[in-house]
Parts: sequence; C-alpha cells; structure tokens
Amino acid sequence: MKFEELKRSLSSKLAQNYILFGNDSYLLDYAYTLILRASGMVEPSMNETKMDANDADAKKINENLMLAPFFSPKRIFKLSGTIKDSIQKEIIPALEVDARETIFVIDAGMDKSGYDKILKYFEVVDCNKLSSDIISRFIIHDLNACGKTISSSALRKVQEYCLYDMSKITIELKKVIALVGSRVEINESDIDEIVTKCEEYSIFEFTEALAKGDAMKAYSVLESFRSKKNNNLMYLIYNHFRRLFYAKISKSSTQTLADMLQVKEFAVKKSLEQAKLFKTSTLKAVLEECARLDEQVKLSMISQDNALDYITLFILNNRG
Repeated sequence: MKFEELKRSLSSKLAQNYILFGNDSYLLDYAYTLILRASGMVEPSMNETKMDANDADAKKINENLMLAPFFSPKRIFKLSGTIKDSIQKEIIPALEVDARETIFVIDAGMDKSGYDKILKYFEVVDCNKLSSDIISRFIIHDLNACGKTISSSALRKVQEYCLYDMSKITIELKKVIALVGSRVEINESDIDEIVTKCEEYSIFEFTEALAKGDAMKAYSVLESFRSKKNNNLMYLIYNHFRRLFYAKISKSSTQTLADMLQVKEFAVKKSLEQAKLFKTSTLKAVLEECARLDEQVKLSMISQDNALDYITLFILNNRG
C-alpha cells in the first residue's frame, strides 16, 4: 500500500508484520509512528525493541517476536536494514503465528527487494515521495499548528527547492518559522532567502539558464555551487546531461527511465522538460565534453573551476 493509505488501513486492522521502504526518511519514521500509535503500546522502555539487521540473527529475532508485552496490549519489534536469506527462512514459523502479541516492523530503507522471498507475510508500505497535493496538505496542517500560513507560490517553491522530500521540507520549514518571527504568513521571498536549495534543484536551474542563454543567471548559480566546495560538481553536471541525453532519445515511460537511470520520477519529468530545450546533437556534444572534462579533473589535468568555466561557455556558445 502507499503511505497515504496506511492510516485508513490501521483504523480497520492492525497487521502482525510490516515492511516499510522508500526514499523519504520522514515518511519511514512517520509510518512507524502511525503503527506504534495504532498498536496501543505503552511503556516503550519495556515494550519496544529496536535492532539493526547487522546485529540480528534468527534466534534474537524469534525471541523478540514471541515475547509477551508487559502491561501493554502489544509489543513492537523494529528491525532496520536487510537480514540474510538464511535468517529469513528461519523466522517464517514466527511470522505465521496469528495470535502473536508482538508487532514486527522492518524498515528496509530504499530497497525492499532483499525481502522478496518473505514479502507475502507482510503488509508492505511504500514510503517513497508523495504527490505535491498530499505534501501541500502536510505543510499547511503543520504550519497551522504553529499559527502560520503560507502563500500558494511559497508552497510550490519550498517543495521544488527540496525536491518533494518531506525530510528536507520539514527541516527547511523549521528554519523559516524561526526566522519569520511573529509574522503569520510565509511568502515566496521567505522561501528564496531562507530555504537551502537541494543541489539537484540548483543543477536544474543552472541547465535551464544555459538553455535559455541567460549567462548572468548561469554564472550566479555556478558561484553558488562553488561556495559549497563540492569536489564532485563536474561529475554531477556530467551525470545530469547524461540523463538529459537519455531522456531526449528514449521512448520509454518516465517510470522506466527512472528505474534505468536510478533517479526519482520527478527528476525524469524535469529532465524531459529540459531536454526539449536542446537539440539532440547539442546534448551529445555537451555530454562528450563533460565526459572529457570530468576525466581530466579526476586526473588533475585541469582544475574543477576551470572545467566548470569551460563547460558553461561551451554550452552557452553551442546551445542551439
């Protein structure tokens, strides 16, 4: 089930076993909190056990799964990471016990495939990025609880700057709330001045400025990059233009492209938009230059700053 379906599911039935997976740590933590609340568990020091997969074996897991709660309707056992197949096989009998009083929650992180052989014993909760509409509702709800409102343009921008990642959005909004003081409404200028843009968003900005021939904007973003002292910046730009090239020539769906390039669907949609701003031949030429410069930077044949200046001028002069 999707994360947004979890609350409704818990109101009708609490399962014995859950696997949480996804790329948003905020949603992974929130999903666990929802399960914990639904269980009615009290006295966490006595009835909540957390274990890392690296420290787990079949004996420890089975013991925890079969423990009875202490003056509480349920116990919670949370396992983080992926355990070996051999361990998974040994815990199946405990997973099949219907009357078990311990709720088992696995936080599988970004990838649940390590549990494919035992998924049928679990309710699986997808904690990947939410849609903009759902994120907006979360933001508005949280801000209202703090006595704040937000303009529609600011609401859109904070999501874009944080690439729709609830973990990042939550952190950035705490900064905004603290810095706007007693003022009630958060506006677009607050987001521009306070929120730290994700690096990937800045690369989208940089690319768009280059595609439109806006040299001043491109160099402004470039200077912002340099101030962060990222030694892999040339590689990130190379990787981004590789994505644009594949988006330009591919006839695959956005989800297939996202899987192939190992990026989020949002990034693919944005890449498809930006790829339209360039000719295929231009993207191919830029990609070749990026590959050459990235290799020279790695071999210390050229400084990253010089490589960045060169590729910026190259794109501005060959953007047709």
